[in-house]
Amino acid sequence: MAAENGVMYQAFEWNQPDDGTTYRDLAARAERLQAQGFTAVWFPPSGKGQAGPADVGYGVYDPYDLGEFDQKGAVRTKYGTKDELLAAVNAVQGHGMDAYLDIVMGHRIGGDATEHVEVVEVDPAYRLNAVGEPYGIQAWSRYSYPGRAGAHSDFVWTHEHFNAFGADANQPDAQGKIFRRADRAFSPEVDGEYGNFEYLMGANVDHSRDDVRDELVRWGNWLLQTTNARGVRLDAVKHIGRSFMTHWLNAVRAADVLH
Repeated sequence: MAAENGVMYQAFEWNQPDDGTTYRDLAARAERLQAQGFTAVWFPPSGKGQAGPADVGYGVYDPYDLGEFDQKGAVRTKYGTKDELLAAVNAVQGHGMDAYLDIVMGHRIGGDATEHVEVVEVDPAYRLNAVGEPYGIQAWSRYSYPGRAGAHSDFVWTHEHFNAFGADANQPDAQGKIFRRADRAFSPEVDGEYGNFEYLMGANVDHSRDDVRDELVRWGNWLLQTTNARGVRLDAVKHIGRSFMTHWLNAVRAADVLH
């Protein structure tokens, strides 16, 4: 016998006001949503974005900051504070629905400092073609999170943890350029649009590195343990190598934090 189909409620949308009330409103509506027949709720990206309280959440700056630290202009995210997020997840799941967190692991935006990186520009229309010779840029690639001061994780992201960038501090007016590290290649395990569609935005996370893979698994375990959410929605999977996605899912399931 086939399982009964569920109905998921999307708790946010791109152009909603950035008034910080989403989590509080969701907690208050949980009982009514369950009565209306919803079986799951899709939560927005939970981390602090580069635009702080105005960021939809996909411009990931600090995924460990769920609205707890004064970073990027505010403590809260667009949707509320960490405590309000936890209360919303608890309310949703307390009324028999599943909470799905939006997991963004492909990029970082809004770095704390620049670093020198040797790169080659690639053709945005066909990313396997280099444009010109390698040269140095100042990439926004260092993420030390001074506002969090090592809480939850002491991992510092540097240029070594990324394989491509979309900005050069030496060319602040340049638009639409993609700078691939001269010593790295894009993953062959991604969508083939534009020749290779690994790069999407910001500083592109290099999932081939063991330290990056380990850190993203640690973060995933921490996030699911902290929130007690029962499920995830994986963002932009066409831009991330499939072997990493398999590795990440297997790892968090093995840790018994994803059910």
